[in-house]
Amino acid sequence: MKTIIFALLCLPFGRVLAQSYGIKSISKGEADTVQFRVNKGLHVGVSLGINHTLSRLYEATISPIDNRLSLSPMQRSALVMSTVVAVPLSKGELGGSYARRLDGQNKPYGPVYYVPYGVYLIAAVNLTTFQDAMKGGVFNQKIDGGLGLGYRLNSDLQIALTFEKISVRQPREFLFDYKDKVITINNQPLTSLDINDNNFFRTDYLSALSVKFVYIISGKKSFSD
Repeated sequence: MKTIIFALLCLPFGRVLAQSYGIKSISKGEADTVQFRVNKGLHVGVSLGINHTLSRLYEATISPIDNRLSLSPMQRSALVMSTVVAVPLSKGELGGSYARRLDGQNKPYGPVYYVPYGVYLIAAVNLTTFQDAMKGGVFNQKIDGGLGLGYRLNSDLQIALTFEKISVRQPREFLFDYKDKVITINNQPLTSLDINDNNFFRTDYLSALSVKFVYIISGKKSFSD
């Protein structure tokens, strides 16, 4: 997370450096005079959005007064930060930005680099679960995320709708039989529940819809052959 925050803080300086190394924005009319064009729509971004789980969620707690089990509905929507990789599906019918390199004499040369706006294919990964998976190795780990469609508004912003799978800790089925009752173990009432205890909770991998606002980090005007 610290790395992402640092990257966001450095974005304005990155723009200055990009310009100092000779990248110039040009108009569509000027771009049309150049024969060769290279599409550079692929980009990576950081998104902030709302995930809404399609299944009901429950919170299990034990009353400190009478030790009865309570099962309460949980909020199904949550604010989530994700990393996003986007690939353009349109070829610029809805507009875009054009740029060329500048040589040592500050003159444009080479092909036109074009970043199309419009519809994109989106792949999103939740940052928190990705960091957790990295601790134990990515392979054979469930990572929250999904696929969807995005619309690139300009060189900096994109809005996206994705279908995702998210991991949520939920009470095991047998606990619903004890709703408003006292759970006894070895003739002693259970006085607390630990959500990390696999005897009483399980990790469900549930479907969710997410609306995201994406800030584009790469794929603007930083071109390489």
